[in-house]
Amino acid sequence: IQAIGHLKKLPNRSAGEQKQYRRARVEFQRRLAIPFSCLCIAIFAMALGIQPSRAGRSWGLSANISVGILAVVVYYLIFAFAVAAGENGTIPVAGVWIPDILFFFLGLYVFRMIESEKWAAVSETIGLLVERVSARISGPSSSWISSGVSSR
Repeated sequence: IQAIGHLKKLPNRSAGEQKQYRRARVEFQRRLAIPFSCLCIAIFAMALGIQPSRAGRSWGLSANISVGILAVVVYYLIFAFAVAAGENGTIPVAGVWIPDILFFFLGLYVFRMIESEKWAAVSETIGLLVERVSARISGPSSSWISSGVSSR
């Protein structure tokens, strides 16, 4: 924090000092955003685990855990991109907060969907999605297998 104050007071900064100043500002925002990320990911995780699958499928818990792990990986990928883009000047320094804001609102959205009972459970939604995708992939070409007709 002292380095930011020192660099901020310099009237004519060289390119190297400007880059150092931007990195210090990004680092400061990163140190603020990381603790807040725990809250944002926890809200999303609670939304995943708040309602168990009603369909009686045994893979419901593992689907929720898989989505949770995938969400954390996606969060950190977005966070790393935001930090790198902030240091390069591609996005504003406050862009480090983008993953936190994204996951906070995503968690609130999932809570709202579960609360309104439009979305019974994450695992059921994943199951329906997998069934739809597998039906599209298998399509009419596999109907001869299920009807017992051979291709000879």
